[in-house]
Amino acid sequence: MQHLSIDAAGRTAVIGAGVKWRAVIDAGADFGLAPLNGSSSDVGAVGYTLGGGMPVLGRTYGYASDYVLAFEIVTADGELRHVSPSEDPDLFWALRGGKPDVGIVTSITIELLPLSEFYGGSIYYDGEHAPELLRAFMEWCRTVPDEMTATIGLMRLPPMPDVPEPLRNRFTVQLRIAFVGSKQKGDELLRPLREIAPAIIDYVGPMPYTEVDRVHNDPATPLPFDYNTVVLDDLTPGAIDALMALAGPGVQTPILMVEIRHMGGALARPAPVEDSVGLRSDGYFVFFLGALMPEIADIVPPALAGAAEALAPHANGRSFVNMHGAAKSDTDGARPWDAEQYASLANVKTSYDPDGRFRFAHWS
Repeated sequence: MQHLSIDAAGRTAVIGAGVKWRAVIDAGADFGLAPLNGSSSDVGAVGYTLGGGMPVLGRTYGYASDYVLAFEIVTADGELRHVSPSEDPDLFWALRGGKPDVGIVTSITIELLPLSEFYGGSIYYDGEHAPELLRAFMEWCRTVPDEMTATIGLMRLPPMPDVPEPLRNRFTVQLRIAFVGSKQKGDELLRPLREIAPAIIDYVGPMPYTEVDRVHNDPATPLPFDYNTVVLDDLTPGAIDALMALAGPGVQTPILMVEIRHMGGALARPAPVEDSVGLRSDGYFVFFLGALMPEIADIVPPALAGAAEALAPHANGRSFVNMHGAAKSDTDGARPWDAEQYASLANVKTSYDPDGRFRFAHWS
């Protein structure tokens, strides 16, 4: 399950089911190649890709599943299948974004990008500037090219050793930047947001792809957490006001992070070979996360549910399977896809696992 091989000439990688993105990033870097991993390289590459995979450089390149060339999977009948566009194409479609429970994927073959560095990192601001920063972010996102992928987060970080001292036990705004282009162009694009407020920390600049974790700066150590998500067709003043009421300056909340990811670009375009990613959007993905620490574990889930409910008037009802969590009902489990996609995924499930041997998918 830890098998990993790189074909530098063909710009491909074969990745076993137990391999995390960090191993793929480091192996590809030896050849100036990079995968489309997400915010943390400590995530399993296969599971992430089966759910579509929303990359750090998503607006530029699209979803990770768009770059899958083949799967090896043991289906419910015990057969080992090589699945590709020409072999079991319906299953190939479903495995790229549908996360169907029809078998055990033992490896994937993916295309790698000829990318050794990019312009990226994070800027942290004091949380008192959250309203003007979010409004500036709203206007800024309407102007940036597809080469720019950006996320903004409202952060309430605990006083833990992994947290830099200036950010501990403090309400901050974190702007995450990932741009495929020169430092000169990156600085030019970022200038309007840098001028909104003074930075507590600013480490945005050229970096090797091996340091991609520094964009989101996810925790290095595991922690118990719960989360909720909504998708906005647009980030409007009304949505920002609702977010400020939920988690803005002066608000007491157990929600550790409110993250707003700018979609669009390649994340809104169809894959070269059709896949089952349901969230092809020009809008914004909003992610609420709370840490289930013993002293607040009971109040985090209702706070997360309340946050999604408060944003509901501004949301479109959709979700993204990798960040959706356990389905609360059949209707809730269908939200990551449109009705036609969901029906097709159900048909694939019936075809490849008619007896329901696998029962642990998010949506089945």
